[in-house]
Amino acid sequence: MDLLRGLSLCRFCQNHFLRNFSWRVVASNFSTTSANLDFKQPSPTRGFGAVYRLKRGQAINKTRYGPLTDLPDFTFLDGRPTPLAPGQKRRLDEKKQMTTVIMKMLHEMDSAETYFKEKQMEEKQHREEIISKKFKPKSS
Repeated sequence: MDLLRGLSLCRFCQNHFLRNFSWRVVASNFSTTSANLDFKQPSPTRGFGAVYRLKRGQAINKTRYGPLTDLPDFTFLDGRPTPLAPGQKRRLDEKKQMTTVIMKMLHEMDSAETYFKEKQMEEKQHREEIISKKFKPKSS
């Protein structure tokens, strides 16, 4: 905490600083004691501000989607279409590829469900056929 006295930080920055730095007090060969700072990296799944964005229904990573990443940077005054930026094109390609993979998997799931239902119907018909071929009691 002595190191923070020399810094002029607001309360938010001070809390952020204290949360993200681990303090180690190291005794050296000399009579004084020094403090080493180790920066704690944010977790890879959630960056700084992720909880704030999640509470508001936004993406965990602010650069994944949204108006700042999806909309063009500028527009032409004469109405010409704006060319896509390389990052926008890459994201569109990734989304198209993801949708094709999802559609393929959905088709596989549908075909597996129909195959399973057909297999059950065949087994049911086979059981009914066996039951119908069994001996029946005589009617008197």
